[in-house]
Amino acid sequence: MPKHSTKPKRPHFDRPEVSEILVDALRGVDINGGVLRFEFVVNRFNEPKNDKSEGSRTYTACRLALPIVGVLDLFDKLEGLVSTLERRGLIQKNRGAMSPLSSTFQ
Repeated sequence: MPKHSTKPKRPHFDRPEVSEILVDALRGVDINGGVLRFEFVVNRFNEPKNDKSEGSRTYTACRLALPIVGVLDLFDKLEGLVSTLERRGLIQKNRGAMSPLSSTFQ
């Protein structure tokens, strides 16, 4: 159970039909009342023409709205995940910032 939650644990039912979305980055977070809205994006690269790179664009892949208690729960879980990745040698702290040790994760 997360550190910040005082609610009893509820039974969980998996729904395999729910789609899974792969994102490249978090574009931004907006706070509206007691809800935080996260906008996740994917990067799309244009086809090069005449040996020139036309660049890339980002597209919104999904938006996630979480109440503050959900954000605290997410924070606790991410904190545990970061500790696990660090123990396994997959990331390292660099002056407070995290960086992957393998290009696989970039």
